[in-house]
Amino acid sequence: MRRNCVGDGEGQLYTSPMARFEASLSLARSRTGAGVKPSGERVETSAVLVDDFVRELALRDIHITSSVRDEAIRAAAEYGEGT
Repeated sequence: MRRNCVGDGEGQLYTSPMARFEASLSLARSRTGAGVKPSGERVETSAVLVDDFVRELALRDIHITSSVRDEAIRAAAEYGEGT
């Protein structure tokens, strides 16, 4: 039986550097206002908050392989996520 694998739904939780980057930018934008570019300081502060969140949840970074990307695209197409 596989343990701590992406998709198991239990055990270790995962993230990726790209997901943390996107979360940092999204948080910075949400705290700046519509149509306004967030300042560098706001982006850096948001990145620190995201890193703290990742640390608090004990998330582990994974390398995003082509097969993980392909599965994410399939899921987005099927469930409409990311669109």
